[in-house]
Amino acid sequence: MSTTRVMAEAPPVPDHMVRSLVESTREVFETMLFQVPVSHPARAAVSREPRADVVATIHLTGPCRAVIGLYCSEPVAKSMAGSMLGLEATEIGDEFPDALGELANMIGGSFRNRMAEGGGTWAISVPTVNIGSGIITHYPTDVGRVICPFDSKGGELLLELVLRR
Repeated sequence: MSTTRVMAEAPPVPDHMVRSLVESTREVFETMLFQVPVSHPARAAVSREPRADVVATIHLTGPCRAVIGLYCSEPVAKSMAGSMLGLEATEIGDEFPDALGELANMIGGSFRNRMAEGGGTWAISVPTVNIGSGIITHYPTDVGRVICPFDSKGGELLLELVLRR
């Protein structure tokens, strides 16, 4: 089995999990946002990144513990919310955090289903959405982390997969 090495102290994130996250993201964007996101090669996460103004996270437990984080700017968040709701980004107000939480939930649910196909029972949390300026999520150094960059209709977003065995 091939793996992506994320940090010297951290366990590797298996490539099949990274592929499942990318495929889950594409699937949700195509069916719920009616757009095809452009994915870029996954890369190792480094300390103090990613940094964003909107962060939606979902936690999963099963054969291992995982966190999926969706990081973007507020204009990108509003663009995605608008696509989900059939509105222009300029028409989106305070409802965008709910839409981003639901987007994280759908991506996490699709990812969970893909992981369950490989065996084991997976549970998923409710989504959490944080809004601020330059938000950084810190994790212990013993977790595996990988970043999957995407370009969407509204701009760049990053999905992070954090894994603890």
